[in-house]
Amino acid sequence: MAAELVYCLRAIDDGIEASAGAWEKRDYWIKAEQLRQRWVWTSSASARLENMIRTGVWENLPEILVSMVEHFADIKITKLTRKSSEWAGAYQELLADLEQQGK
Repeated sequence: MAAELVYCLRAIDDGIEASAGAWEKRDYWIKAEQLRQRWVWTSSASARLENMIRTGVWENLPEILVSMVEHFADIKITKLTRKSSEWAGAYQELLADLEQQGK
């Protein structure tokens, strides 16, 4: 699950930059910058999780997750929508990605 969270945070980060770019093309510079500032934490959070997984320091997981709570506090989940098959294999995939990157 933690590895899948790394991939999800990366996808959010990529999506924010694409959305901000679209705002900039329309000369909405302030909106673009506000969007980036609101979601700037995703890159560092995914990096922290990735480092924790790579080094195997799993005792840091609660601290990392707690640091993200404030960003999701206003989201109400009424029903779990993801199946466990969506994160199955994500750990092995992330380790393989890290190995390819030489990390």
